[in-house]
Amino acid sequence: MIRAETTRYLRERIVTARWPELVGAVAASVLPGQHFGANLIVHILHQYHNNHVTQPLLQDELASAAS
Repeated sequence: MIRAETTRYLRERIVTARWPELVGAVAASVLPGQHFGANLIVHILHQYHNNHVTQPLLQDELASAAS
């Protein structure tokens, strides 16, 4: 199942005299620099490499799942 999920992370911010600002870390499950979760990335790579699904078909699949 492909579905959109929005996650809001509350991160602590501390302002000190010595450092301009300290920001708390995000969860270890968050992929740095990625907008998509690991399950969607694995699904797309599996479809593309193992099942030889072309990129236009993958885009159609994702577009139909989003609507």
